[in-house]
Amino acid sequence: MRSSVPYFKTALLARLKAAPALQGPDILVSWGNPYPDDAPGQLVAVGSAHDRSREFVAGMSQARETYAVDVLVSVVDAPENPIADREVRAYELADAVDESVRAWNLMGGPLVSGDWGQVSAAVPGESSDGDALITGSERESLIKLTLNVTARV
Repeated sequence: MRSSVPYFKTALLARLKAAPALQGPDILVSWGNPYPDDAPGQLVAVGSAHDRSREFVAGMSQARETYAVDVLVSVVDAPENPIADREVRAYELADAVDESVRAWNLMGGPLVSGDWGQVSAAVPGESSDGDALITGSERESLIKLTLNVTARV
C-alpha cells in the first residue's frame, strides 16, 4: 500500500506554479529548499508532511490516510526596508496559496488520483509567521501554512 503524500505534493506543486498570483520574476515556487538555486526574494515552498496516520478499512485492503503538509512562504529583502512591507507581501503570497487550494477543493471530485488511490481534500489549517535576520545583509518574513489532507489509499 502506497502513501498519497508524494503524489499530493507533486500535484500541489504543479497547481501553485500555475497560480497567476504566484508567478513573476521575483517569485520561485519549489518543492522544499530550492538549492542549488537561489530564491529571488520571494519563495513558496511545498514543505514537509507530518502527523500522518492510516485507518484501515475494507478488510484491511484500503486505508483512510490523513496528514498535514506545510507550505512555507518567505519574503527576503534588505534589513533597512520596513518589516511591515515584507510581512504584507508574505501574507499576500500566503493568501494566494490558500485561495488556490480552496478553489481546488471546490472543483469536485478527487484532487489527485492514480493507481495508488486518491486525495479527496486538502483543507487550509493553522498558520504562523516569523521574522528573522538571515544574514548580515538580509531579513526574512516567513509564514508557515498547514494543509490538512485526507486520502484513500
